[in-house]
Amino acid sequence: MNSTGNSAENKPVIPVLTGPTASGKTSVVLRLLEEYPEIDIISADSRQIYRHLAIGTDKPSPEILEKYNFHLVDFVEPGDRYTAFDFVDDSRRIIGKSLEKGQVPLICGGTGLYIKSLVEGIVEIPEDDLSFRKELEESATAKGPKYLYEKLQKIDPKEASKTHPNNIKRIIRALEIFLITGRTKSDILYKNPENSDVYEYDIICLMPPREELYRKINDRVDLMIKSGLLNEIDKLYKRDLK
Repeated sequence: MNSTGNSAENKPVIPVLTGPTASGKTSVVLRLLEEYPEIDIISADSRQIYRHLAIGTDKPSPEILEKYNFHLVDFVEPGDRYTAFDFVDDSRRIIGKSLEKGQVPLICGGTGLYIKSLVEGIVEIPEDDLSFRKELEESATAKGPKYLYEKLQKIDPKEASKTHPNNIKRIIRALEIFLITGRTKSDILYKNPENSDVYEYDIICLMPPREELYRKINDRVDLMIKSGLLNEIDKLYKRDLK
């Protein structure tokens, strides 16, 4: 397994494996790695990025991390800021290096913001200019999301076609970009190659029955808490013996 497919536009096609917590993503990845150990796994999990946080994050074990090519796991100090922009930059860099080596990069994780930012593109605007956002939020409260969605259809029909009329956060974001920059989100993504779709993405979403998910999550939490407590007790015991 040493290459990805190509799209009709001759862009590399990058596989993305996603789904809710406990949907089985890690199991699928480990089975793939047994057959194709050279795959570069790029974690799209906003919790697994942090060092020292094992309980509740379901990180791959240190042995697995050492054996296979996992990226964006256990590399940010708790309290440090890591944004979706950082994730997109890091992911594209890793994807590029992986493709240069003739290997397959696989995005795997359940943080929707990370995956959407990578797949759909992301536009950075000043975070300290909140006046437009507040005004748009007030309009949404007073007149409903349909009012803002119709404005978006007139201003940026391409973005509106990809946005659900009730996705008020995305609608406000697109209108905010236009009000601050004077350009539509679609126009910025199209005219700036670094923000546009460099690759095509083949998204696979695992969706087991809800009851099964709840059971797996409960079992996992119990196991992680138990394992974490046992590890801490073991450390204290060994420390006292010294």
